[in-house]
This record gives sequence, C-alpha cells and structure tokens, in this order.
Amino acid sequence: MLGGTVIYTLFIKYKKIYYFLILLMLSGHVHSTYILEDRIEPGEDIKFSWTRDGNPNAIFTFRFEILIDGETVPISGFSGNGFEGGQDFIPVGKGASFKFVAPKGATDWQQTIILPQDPPGPGGEFPKRESFVIGGNIISNSPFAFHPLDELPNTIHHIPDLAPSGQGGPGITIYTAVNLDLYIANNPLGFNDGNWIVGDTLSSLGLEIIDGQIAGLEGIVWSLTPFEFDPNSVWGFVPEGGNLNLLNSVDFGSVPIEIVQRHIGQNIPEPGILFLILCGLMCLYRIHVGKQWYNNSRVLGS
Repeated sequence: MLGGTVIYTLFIKYKKIYYFLILLMLSGHVHSTYILEDRIEPGEDIKFSWTRDGNPNAIFTFRFEILIDGETVPISGFSGNGFEGGQDFIPVGKGASFKFVAPKGATDWQQTIILPQDPPGPGGEFPKRESFVIGGNIISNSPFAFHPLDELPNTIHHIPDLAPSGQGGPGITIYTAVNLDLYIANNPLGFNDGNWIVGDTLSSLGLEIIDGQIAGLEGIVWSLTPFEFDPNSVWGFVPEGGNLNLLNSVDFGSVPIEIVQRHIGQNIPEPGILFLILCGLMCLYRIHVGKQWYNNSRVLGS
C-alpha cells in the first residue's frame, strides 16, 4: 500500500515525465503473439505442431483451445509434443475449431488434416486423403533464413488446404509450403483475393496449378512429396526428390482438387506490462484532476 502511494505521489509530481514514458512505451514496447486457427469437420483428424528453423523435431510446448460444435465451454490445454487427434476425443458427428497459440521462438508450423474417402473404396476401406501444410516466416537474406513468427505483420491471412476430391479421389497427400512473409505481403487472402470457400474446387474457381504454382499467387507452392528447407532455392522450400515432384493439376486427371479447409493466421499485438502499469497511472491521474476540478468548483460556487 505504501509503495503504491509513493508511485502515485511521484506520478502527480512528475506527470510530464510519465507522459513521455507512455509515448515511449507506445512506440516501441508492444509485442505480438502469432495465432493460427484451424477447423475439422466430422470424421476428419488433425495434427499440428510449432517448430523452429524447419526442424520437425524442434517441437514446442504450446497453448491451444478447442471449441467443439454444440459445446459452450472450450476445451483448452498444453501440448508437449505437438497436437494430434480429432476424433479421438471429439464426439462422433461433430466438428471442432482450434486456436493454436505460438510460443516465443517458433519460426514455423506444420499441420496435417486427414480426410476419409467418400464413398469407401473396394472392400469397404476408406483410403485416407491428406493435406499437409508448412508455413514459415522465411526471408531472403541471401540466402533464406527463418525469423520468429511474432515478427510477421499484424495482417489476417487465409491459407487453403488442398486435397483430391473425396468422390473417387486417390488416397494421397498434397503438400503445401508457404513463405508467410511473401504470402502476407502480396496475397494474404489467398485465391481470387479471398473469394473462395471450403468445398470449392480449383477448376470451379478457374484456377490451375502448373509446376507447383498458381499464376499471380505469391509465396505458396504445392508438391506430391514433402518439402524441405533449402536456403539457396527460389522459394526457400523444395520438394523431396526435386522439382519433378511439384504438383500439376493435370496429375489428377478428371479428379478435382478441392479446398478442404482454411487456416486463418494473425499476429495479435499485446502491450507490455510496463505499458499497462503506466495506463493505470494515467487513469489515476485523470481521477485526481477530476477531483481537483470538482473541489475547486465547489469552492468557487460557495
């Protein structure tokens, strides 16, 4: 209590200094937290992890939140080895929304959505279709290098998950690599300036992937094999086995390539603790000024 009184007294006496400090805090001491939102529909599964420098073994412990359809209270917790599982704990017939909070030091993320085949294949089995996406804050420093995710712009960005259509589509994986810095700077909403929804196909949008890319879309590339980080490459990521494995829409013949889900990412600014303290002192000062004005008004009116 005594310490608080001393701080408040000093604030009243040297308020101009505190004004300066507040401006200083506003200009340079606000940090950000990167958050990625995902979703799965009934029957789907998800795997997710935050990583560093493209290393799948450098997995962080992180916070996450899950909102199950029909439930009013989110399930939240911590993950020590990446998050895995959807239908393991989500009630049958329900989808779920996920909010993954990046820990300090994370430079990239990896996510897989596993989808059933519809209808089932011969013998009743369900060949799995998967969409695997990696997103990293990589910047061409000659060569490319990873940077923390919380250094990205505070811009909402939407990233599509692609997979072969479930209507007879092959049970294979489409791999996606996203240079988040380039993607956010040029086309943060994805295809057609964001005019797409889950369930659309590339053909229905008039789009085609040629040699891993869609014309006019920067910072995102697709492949039939997993991506590896190559600091001296054109995009920063290269498919295992070389560029011959870059995806082409014609590889799937008459089977449409479908948008099966959407990632929504953003850096959320958060004020530092000192800034919050100074804001509180500002409020106390305004209250003090208000009381003085009120008391002076009463004296003048009497």
